[in-house]
Amino acid sequence: MTATIGASIFLFVCLPEPWNYLMIFNIFLLIASLIWYEVPGAKKLAARSTKLKVKDLDILAKRMGVNAEIYVVDLQNLGAFQVGAKGKYVFLTKKLVKTLKKEELMGVVAHEFAHIKLRHVLKKVLLFDVVIGTGVNMAIIVPIMNFSLDVNAMRALFLWGAILLYILLRHVIWQYFEYRADCYAIEFVDKEHLISALMKINSMLYSANFIEKGRVHPIIKRRVAKIKNCGGYG
Repeated sequence: MTATIGASIFLFVCLPEPWNYLMIFNIFLLIASLIWYEVPGAKKLAARSTKLKVKDLDILAKRMGVNAEIYVVDLQNLGAFQVGAKGKYVFLTKKLVKTLKKEELMGVVAHEFAHIKLRHVLKKVLLFDVVIGTGVNMAIIVPIMNFSLDVNAMRALFLWGAILLYILLRHVIWQYFEYRADCYAIEFVDKEHLISALMKINSMLYSANFIEKGRVHPIIKRRVAKIKNCGGYG
């Protein structure tokens, strides 16, 4: 990391404008992407959590071709998430583990394993790099282009265009990944167990006046409808 930062400073000093700004932005974009990819905080979170050792979950991981450790986080909300593009960690909240039956929990874990197997985190990183990276790069090199429009206006167009496009694609693609992970998961677990888990989570969220609308994840009832049309095991 020190060598990369040193190289970026050297290139910034040596290269003429706008290539020096272009180079330093892309180097720091690479660093940010690697941090997102690896998620160094995941190891610390795992150290503060309780490792969940269940034979059936180990068998499920092998069947799905996933090498991941499962940890229980001491949080009193219903949640499960997979961390890092390499997918080494899956975290479940304590309340989720207490709430769901073993078969339902396996359905939820299979969904997280599916994210790992389908490399969804890596694809999210690439989406950010391509869309935001292209927008900023174009904004930086605007001065050397032969545009008849004002340079500042063109910069704003590229930057805001990239941000708005990313927000739109992020919403659509994140939801698609959730549906895709559900459909992949039920190739290895009974779909009724995953549906049961989601409906139980749904009822508890709404009993706590939690509104799902506007979240990146699809509404649970919509996920259940999709699962029923997926086929899969059971």
